Amino acid sequence: MSEPAPGATRWIPLESNPDVLNSWCSKAGLITSEFEYSDIYGLDEDLLALVPQPVKAVILLLPLTDAIERKTQEEIAKIRREGQHHVDSSIIWIKQTIGNACGTMALLHAIINTNVPVIPDSPIAKFIIECRIF
Repeated sequence: MSEPAPGATRWIPLESNPDVLNSWCSKAGLITSEFEYSDIYGLDEDLLALVPQPVKAVILLLPLTDAIERKTQEEIAKIRREGQHHVDSSIIWIKQTIGNACGTMALLHAIINTNVPVIPDSPIAKFIIECRIF
């Protein structure tokens, strides 16, 4: 693995593990005694019945393949050509510009765009306010 360019931002990726995600979220200000992350072992009825309720968000872990990258580029080109379709203005979307930050971005999007409780004046509460102002 090559060294990053001088001045490049380095991001430590999060392990896709509920304990790691809950620890990160707790430090950021999510009230994890009320909402926390857990694994989903499958999409059939019996396995979904094991998922704690209510579910506020689902984070999917999937590899970035050439096919997904092509589809992404096609969607970007279509938006540039035809414009962006209507998006609910209450949704906050943050573009990932730092490599390895996909887990962190998923957590931010899941917390920011749901009504899960966060600690007032916590880092995530302040971040949500900044996002809504911007």
